[in-house]
Amino acid sequence: MINNRGASRSKLGAILIVVIFLSQCANPVAPNGGPRDSEPPRLDVSKSTPNEQTLFQPEKIKLYFDEYIEVKNPSRNVIISPPMDPKPAYEVGSDYLEIDFTEADSFLAETTYSLNFDNAISDFNEGNAVENLIFVFSTGSYLDSLSLQVKIVTEEEKPAEGITVMLYSDTASDSVVINSLPTYFSKTNAEGLAKLQYLKPGTYKVFALQDDNLTLKYDIPGAPVAFLKDPVTLEADSTASLDLSLFVPSPVPKMTRKPFLKNNAYVGVFNPSDTFVHCKLVPDAVEIGRQWKKDSLYIWVKPGEEPDSLIWVTDNEEQIRRDTLPPLIEIDTFPIQSRSKSLTFIDQQASVLWNQPITSISDSAFFIQDSLGQRFNFSVKEHKPFMTVIQFEVDSIPIASRKLLVLPQQIQSSYGYVLSDTLSWSFSVKEVENLSELILNLRFPDSTVQYIGHLMKNNSVVKERRFTGQNEYLWEIPFLEPSSYQLKVYLDRNKNGRQDGGDYWKSRQAEPAKTFSLEPLRENWTIEEEIDWDYEAGSKELN
Repeated sequence: MINNRGASRSKLGAILIVVIFLSQCANPVAPNGGPRDSEPPRLDVSKSTPNEQTLFQPEKIKLYFDEYIEVKNPSRNVIISPPMDPKPAYEVGSDYLEIDFTEADSFLAETTYSLNFDNAISDFNEGNAVENLIFVFSTGSYLDSLSLQVKIVTEEEKPAEGITVMLYSDTASDSVVINSLPTYFSKTNAEGLAKLQYLKPGTYKVFALQDDNLTLKYDIPGAPVAFLKDPVTLEADSTASLDLSLFVPSPVPKMTRKPFLKNNAYVGVFNPSDTFVHCKLVPDAVEIGRQWKKDSLYIWVKPGEEPDSLIWVTDNEEQIRRDTLPPLIEIDTFPIQSRSKSLTFIDQQASVLWNQPITSISDSAFFIQDSLGQRFNFSVKEHKPFMTVIQFEVDSIPIASRKLLVLPQQIQSSYGYVLSDTLSWSFSVKEVENLSELILNLRFPDSTVQYIGHLMKNNSVVKERRFTGQNEYLWEIPFLEPSSYQLKVYLDRNKNGRQDGGDYWKSRQAEPAKTFSLEPLRENWTIEEEIDWDYEAGSKELN
């Protein structure tokens, strides 16, 4: 009995060993232990379709590798140049990739084709990608050999990855980018570089696009683009490289309704809001001022001197529409209000912004008072239609109250409306010893053009200055709150005071800009910075 039980156990153990062995053989898994595989698959040249063939119009191309492979979305990641529409079909085996051209677009005569696999192929277990694998063949008797390298950077001068760079043999028509497939194309890598290889000699239009829908056509409104204004000529035994700057096209301004009167202003409503839209008044001398409020531009004119018409134009003087306007017959007595409920006094001064043009303010309008009714007045240092600068003349405010007041009847609008309610603001005082000073030494290569500098904090403009007529400037900015700031400088080509976006259809490049990081400002401290608009450092006017 004991011997029989032992035999049964031995048979059962043998059966379990066989089952485990067979189950391991049925599933290809990475072996346990040993060094990790860090090598990508290698092309088995002896079994694969030969590369670099001429007089070749393949029905199928088959590439074998020395281990199991994985191919990620070949229809998207395998770049065939010149492009084909319809595209070939792909079959992925355990160790091979087959490209089937039988249902694809017909091959062009005397043309070199390149298949760039763009890290699409990797090993099955570790994901090691095959790099720099290009398959080339020619339907003619020789392989074209010219190349072009293109670097794409963003408006912030960072490398733009995944941008499709396209070459067109048709250099005459701008519309070729929406109507036709490119002659050649490639995509930028993480460094923003795209290399177009095996090109014919010739003259090409250069266009780049964030092609999210993979059509190789400029058919996505607002998609980031870059272009070379003039065609590039590629000749035998020449190498070429280009730098292009990517930009997001400015939206086409559209008015959603005819201009109308509101709050004594002529109002134009846009969708979306676009501060690059302007309005010319005829005659222009009747204007008091203007303000953007969300998607609407308000324009106030002198009472009794209404304009004949408004001409709505963009920054480059393109007319959007012209309107004959109704006269301002009845004054709208809407309340006078400040655009902010709190103020900050810096160097004993604060600015009050108004919701409409103000024509007069009493010298003693602004005051604070204590619980016993004792008042302390602030003086008006400067006044403009939409802004009043007030200040206190002593070293410190003698009353503890931090509620600033203006009583009725002390303010009058440009249209004769008198303040009827009490206005109030909370306020704080920043002592000079708690503030910082920034000194910028700026250098520019061209004194004949205009540059504009924006001191930025949290993506908002704190200070602005224009630079033209000199190569070097000293910009002293006192009374800044301790914080981190950046300086953005852009080239204002048309001297309109704004950074204009690019427009491919008007052959207009975006105005180049550069952002400089600044040392953080500390209390009661002066920081001096050297700012050099250096063409070689990446701030050059590209294209």
